[in-house]
Amino acid sequence: MANQIYALLVGIDRYANPSQAPHLRGCVADVEGTYSLLVQQFGVPEAHIRLLTARMDGREPPERLATRENIIQGWRTHLSQAGPGDHAFFHYSGHGSQARSIDPNEPDGYDETLVAHDSRTPGVYDIIDKELAALIREVEQRGAQVTVFLDCCHSGSGTRLAPSESAPRVRQCPPDLRERPFETLLPGLTPGSGTRGTRSPSGWVPLGNHLLLAGCRDEELSHEYQVPTTGQWQGVTSYFFHNALANLHPDMTWADLHDRVQTQVRAIYPSQSPQLEGPGHLTIFGGLGRVVERYLLVTQVEGTDYIQVNGGAAVGLTPGSRLAIYPPASTLEGEPLATALVEEVKVAHAWARLDRAVPVEPASRVRVTAWGPGEASYIVGVDAEPVRQAIATLADGQPSPFLQVVSRNASGPAPEVQVVSREGRYWILDPAGAPLVRTAFPVTPEGARQVAAALEHLAIYRNVRFLHNPAAHSALAGAVQVDAVTFTQLGRNYRPVDPAPIRGEGHEAVIRSGQNLLLTVTNRSPETLYLAVLELTPDFAIRRLYPPTRPHQTVAAGKAVPIPLRLTLDDPQQEKAVTIYKVLATREPTSFDVLQMGGLQEPDTRGGTRAAGNTALARLLNRMRHDGTRASELLLDDTDDSWTTAQLEVTVLSAAQSRALPPGQTRITVAEARELVLEKPAGLEGTLWISSLEQATRGLEGKTGLQLPPGLANPSAAAFFRPVTLGDGTRATDPSPAVLAIAAESAGLAQVSPEHPLRLELTVDDEPGLAGLVPVAFDGEFYFLAGRPAAVQSRSASSGQRRLAVTVEQLPPPVEEEADTRDLKRTARLFLYKIFAGDLPADAGLRRATLEQEQARFDPIRGDELSQARRVALMLHGFTGDSRWLVEKVWRWVQNNGNYDLCLTYDYESFGTGIRRNGELLAQALTGLGFGPDDGVHLDIYAHSMGTQVARALVELYGGAAYVDRVFMGGPPNAGSPLARARVLLPWLGNILVNLAGSVPPALIAHWLLGRLSESAQGLLDLEPDSDFYRALNDPARPPTSVPYFVQIGDNSASFQDWRKFSSKVMKGVDVALDLFFQDDNDLLVSLASARALADRWPNYQEAVLGINHFQYFYSPEGQRVLARWLS
Repeated sequence: MANQIYALLVGIDRYANPSQAPHLRGCVADVEGTYSLLVQQFGVPEAHIRLLTARMDGREPPERLATRENIIQGWRTHLSQAGPGDHAFFHYSGHGSQARSIDPNEPDGYDETLVAHDSRTPGVYDIIDKELAALIREVEQRGAQVTVFLDCCHSGSGTRLAPSESAPRVRQCPPDLRERPFETLLPGLTPGSGTRGTRSPSGWVPLGNHLLLAGCRDEELSHEYQVPTTGQWQGVTSYFFHNALANLHPDMTWADLHDRVQTQVRAIYPSQSPQLEGPGHLTIFGGLGRVVERYLLVTQVEGTDYIQVNGGAAVGLTPGSRLAIYPPASTLEGEPLATALVEEVKVAHAWARLDRAVPVEPASRVRVTAWGPGEASYIVGVDAEPVRQAIATLADGQPSPFLQVVSRNASGPAPEVQVVSREGRYWILDPAGAPLVRTAFPVTPEGARQVAAALEHLAIYRNVRFLHNPAAHSALAGAVQVDAVTFTQLGRNYRPVDPAPIRGEGHEAVIRSGQNLLLTVTNRSPETLYLAVLELTPDFAIRRLYPPTRPHQTVAAGKAVPIPLRLTLDDPQQEKAVTIYKVLATREPTSFDVLQMGGLQEPDTRGGTRAAGNTALARLLNRMRHDGTRASELLLDDTDDSWTTAQLEVTVLSAAQSRALPPGQTRITVAEARELVLEKPAGLEGTLWISSLEQATRGLEGKTGLQLPPGLANPSAAAFFRPVTLGDGTRATDPSPAVLAIAAESAGLAQVSPEHPLRLELTVDDEPGLAGLVPVAFDGEFYFLAGRPAAVQSRSASSGQRRLAVTVEQLPPPVEEEADTRDLKRTARLFLYKIFAGDLPADAGLRRATLEQEQARFDPIRGDELSQARRVALMLHGFTGDSRWLVEKVWRWVQNNGNYDLCLTYDYESFGTGIRRNGELLAQALTGLGFGPDDGVHLDIYAHSMGTQVARALVELYGGAAYVDRVFMGGPPNAGSPLARARVLLPWLGNILVNLAGSVPPALIAHWLLGRLSESAQGLLDLEPDSDFYRALNDPARPPTSVPYFVQIGDNSASFQDWRKFSSKVMKGVDVALDLFFQDDNDLLVSLASARALADRWPNYQEAVLGINHFQYFYSPEGQRVLARWLS
């Protein structure tokens, strides 16, 4: 049978390793609600739905537990049944996260992941984004339309409030830092499988033919939400997804559903924006939602008083809803057996009290005849007694009918909004702890009254924002359509000359302040309707936008109304805000002016206005605006076909702050709020722009390729580098990274140099360990360390803030932009990063290493342990790190293929101590442990980078040839490096770091930038080609030993062409020898010629040239194949 729906639903509340993935509360409820909707709303056979859960009571059978294997098999054995014309639906509710990537070409070094119930247990890993993409592709290849709903997140830093049982949890857990073996990937995937494609706004799988609904944007958090009418925790996106599907109409598209879900989610969590990616114009499951007559079934009878029905909050029931009960198999006509009032609602079922004692059979059919009052009450968490008293007397001495007051951290209903007192001011916060209102109120009796009034105002605003016809199948559902485009010029009949879409890849409508917007409202019904358009503004005002002079506009069938607008943000400190355009359409002339009200700080001049008449719609409007929870239920029979709504939610981005950079002027105050002062060369003329990354990528400049430096945008780097945000130093909470853009002619940008730098000094929020700032430039292709921290000239800063400064020594000319060639200006872009000191790897000496849950553990080694070993592997790290990566990435494979029974590591100090001295100290440590001639122990050394030279010093200068059996080298600078001689090794490594995560330890570059490491350190001086160390080590008069050397040499010239272009930009004009070095084949740090320096003079020598860079030795598939051959 064609046009079938197959669903895989995964909800995980309980995790097998809660120390790595904390338990959640509402994920099982999410997928149970979806299960109920699919059966009740879409008539999906239960055999077509596979439900995998991890409940807190653990009562699932093993085959229904949400393990990694069961989820994958759910795709491959269940969803794979979907064929041409069918729909495959995957709903995941649980933790999202990140994991260290085994793809060496992953720029940020991490994969986005779904965390299965058993993911963080030994040998079991998350489902990475590339695996999910492969599973989607397998089902798509069978001809099915795939829809994926992910109610989780994979980035962010957690909530702003201390956690409590009544606080919402975030569906994101710490990254998995284990090194993952290749063989744990899905069969057919390789470390470099090219599944990333165009990065989507949600950051999950690449954009494609499938449809993806994600709980939030890439950089946001996905929250849980306690449903007021049920007390059940759910994912906020899942809850409103159910709410929207319960009101499905036959032509409803995924884009329509997303618009409704987004506005409801953002009403609770303004910083969470659900994303829709893919073909949003498709009707939901091909319009299959109308195949089932809407009725519920009695599933349980309790005496003659109560019945349980198989629908709950997921299908729109609330306490107070009224039901009519009919016999089994009834046509739902005539007098019902009884009526019932819903008293208790869960996600997938509800209990209702019968109005009279009659026998009711299980499987009796149930029709909803009236909806309960729903969520007219706003749950506010308040501990301050003056505010509680103000709320209790707000309505002429009586409590506000819109507000339900609870304690912030008490058990029971979770607050939807909360009031806290900080530094003598009351703040109104959302459930996650972010300010919901930008204004703070004084901690005085009058301030408490102002807070109470503001809370009621917000409740009314929320009610109007949520207002819709609750009738599930109103004849007017979908009768009104709202479209919008931007324009600069209108032609005849309000047709824009140059229309441009406002929706991006995440289906969000985004516009920048000052742009023109053309709303078009179309009557899609076959009859005349009466329309009014309300504008819900960022200051929480509700005003009739159209028609401007009367309550409603008559619009004939099929006709459209154009409404040209110009959107602006007046607050210069506000980065973005949301404006909502709500269309209300009726069959009879109706005034919706009762819903109007002024802004939050304006007097309510319309507070006494009420909707006329006693119709159900009039009662509903009065309940929204005046009566709150005092109102009665809404009768469906009166409202089903009389009215409908549609709305468009537009995010307005503020215009970037700009300041002219006139010639001759060298010191300019750029942003007074941040006390940002710029010093520049006198000849630099242009404009400086300050914006957020979101502004720069979502409409302001259209630079969708601009993102944070990948090497710094990952959990490993976050301990040492964090971006300065637009809210830094302003007391604002904007978390979006700041972007500085300098527009000038190319000759002007070129004036910025080490001799004539830019200097920036600004105020930032202080944080523990904050030690300085560094600028990172982006030229449209690569990222560059553009300068260093600088001393501050002004130290005045408020409590909790600091003054910091940087010098910018280069503005790399941007790659050619597609611009008007008459405009000679080019734009250089800068990020500013805070630097945190942290600690460098310790000089720990010789230790025994083991793996516990794929993570390295180090212990002291004793001589008696060595006497029990027969085959030993010794790991020697390079000068940029420690042995941990060798143990975690290399040891397991080496142990299995080399039959070793002991792993040793030697962590040495690589900067202040010379290479020769480290070789001598290693010899002393090994002989002290018991190594020597005829010791009966086979010792192999696996050495990387500088560690290869320590191994050579041991073998060739300090007697190691007597007990070392083999040395395996990765990237050995056997003839030194011109990078060390030119004193640019650390700058070069820093530039590699910002472009390629996992290559260079962030701690190393942080310490260098802060002046704690020197290019003149002895370890680096020894790496110079003509150093005393190399003259001794490579002395042709000294005979070689018989110890075999196996050398892996990287040559990135074929696979990494872009690096050659990158090196020419970074090292241009530094040193002629460096130009020659980068023109020769190399692995980014060591030239082919240097690595091969022993080929002609070492008697027992083998080499392999691999297509890898300096940071991929020993663990790449190519490198392991070579090692396997050598070990055999």
